[in-house]
Amino acid sequence: MLTKGYAREDIDLFEVPGAFEIPLHVKHLAESGRYEGIVAAGLVVDGGHLPARIRRARGHRWP
Repeated sequence: MLTKGYAREDIDLFEVPGAFEIPLHVKHLAESGRYEGIVAAGLVVDGGHLPARIRRARGHRWP
């Protein structure tokens, strides 16, 4: 995101315990009204879960 022109201070990073918690956390963030865009990813590597990461960028309008 930094290479696409987003400032580091405009990016929030959240971690949740696992991939199943992502939708609930995304819903909570979306309902807060603070975010114009949310990107979420859940990763499973060799049968084990890596921390899910949720990022948001503010100050950018969607067309």
